[in-house]
Amino acid sequence: MNQAPDPRTLSAFTRRTAGPRPPAPARRHAHPSLQGHLTPALPAIGQMVPAAQPRRTVGAGTGTSDGIDWALVAATRKEVSNQLSEQLKDGLLDLPAQQELGRAIILDLIRAATTADLLTGQDVLTPASQTALAAAVYDATFALGRFQPLVDDPTVEDIHALGADDVWVRRGDGSLEQVDPVAESDAELTEFLGFLASKYGRAFSESVPKLDLRLEGRARLSAFGWVCARPLVTIRCHSMVNATLSDLVALDTVTPLQASFLTAAVRMKKNIVVDGAMGAGKTTLARALARLIPPGEVIGTFETEAELFLEDFPYPRALVKALESRPGSGEIGPDGRPAGEVTLDSLQYTAFRHALTRIIIGEVRGPEVWAMIKAMEAGAGGLCTVHATSAAGALRRLVSCAMEAGSHFSRDLATAKLAEAIDLIVHVEQYRDNEGSHRRRVSQIVAISSSFDSITGYSADPIFDLDASGHATPKLLPDDLRDLANAGFDMPEFDRQAEARSTW
Repeated sequence: MNQAPDPRTLSAFTRRTAGPRPPAPARRHAHPSLQGHLTPALPAIGQMVPAAQPRRTVGAGTGTSDGIDWALVAATRKEVSNQLSEQLKDGLLDLPAQQELGRAIILDLIRAATTADLLTGQDVLTPASQTALAAAVYDATFALGRFQPLVDDPTVEDIHALGADDVWVRRGDGSLEQVDPVAESDAELTEFLGFLASKYGRAFSESVPKLDLRLEGRARLSAFGWVCARPLVTIRCHSMVNATLSDLVALDTVTPLQASFLTAAVRMKKNIVVDGAMGAGKTTLARALARLIPPGEVIGTFETEAELFLEDFPYPRALVKALESRPGSGEIGPDGRPAGEVTLDSLQYTAFRHALTRIIIGEVRGPEVWAMIKAMEAGAGGLCTVHATSAAGALRRLVSCAMEAGSHFSRDLATAKLAEAIDLIVHVEQYRDNEGSHRRRVSQIVAISSSFDSITGYSADPIFDLDASGHATPKLLPDDLRDLANAGFDMPEFDRQAEARSTW
């Protein structure tokens, strides 16, 4: 009878990937790779690394296509978690050490279960089945469980789970496909989300029925439970984290002249808001603009859930200080806030002592608007994103956010402060070209300034707009932006194209 290997001699687990999604520097876990024998009665099975298999799309309720006993996975994951908790109660281990311990526990559990089956005459899992089981248990313990292969797929941009067995993915080409279930029941999915939340120091329960997490691997999860008929989960996978403005020009998202204008605007420290609908590419464009910030600057990013990841990429002689707010999960304190809450406003207040030359406020969905206004008032060159269907709609949306964040602020005050703070609004949108392909483009760039207009209180001058054929073309450049030529903006080409448009 062969002797089981010492867990300390196991090779590192290697990741199954379906393609070249950019690696995440912060991610340290991978799938199981077990070297040697899983059970004394089984022959050596070598590297237990499941080969990446394409996911088969299935109808809701038809089960999975990989033959894994997911009830066994869930039960084994709970036992692994219990044993990990027991062994870690007397001391702290960093994540790699916890993962190594988890590998050993998974090995022992599978070996013990298979040995028991042999002794009692039960059917024994094949080496391939043990490989798949080990990988699934590891993903359930240290990664995203049955969501993980979808997150690893570089063609997937969004994952939507409308319950355990009604799961859809939207791919980069805009197509929507139904895929395998992510749990055996809604109760199991809810339990897994609670387990996942606890790993990040968050709560997901009837008293805390919503969950927002920044996941390792540059993905973002948002979930609801108890306030809906079935648990709802959305995972956004950021696939273009390395994109530059030149890359977006090559994709026809940005025209060469727009790129010249935006590059000069960033260099001249204009305050920019990027707006668009969900999935339009706002964050991708914001990252590309941030990468234009000249060397030697100190950049501070403030986000509710990190999506920019500017600190992960090389900035020649530039420093990036990335900060993320934290929702409270304890009782409401005397100040009316949950215990443990750290807001963007409080982070920004302290960060002003860190000699920042640029402040970026990720996505504005509500009270973050006041952090954005303070950032743009305190220093030039601010940047943020907001959901809206047009550049004009973006400013109205920001005004609404400001008023909702503080009832003591009037619409006139909110409008005035936004008009003074914002220089440019850039609208990016999704559309389908003549061949039906899913595309993105910057359709509008608008200059914002204060105005004595009794109705709006601001002026919005279109610099680039779509023409009748659907192409983004120059329209009018305000006089106070003509100094962008000093930062490299191709002013003669802008005037030439604007003149040509006026003669159509």
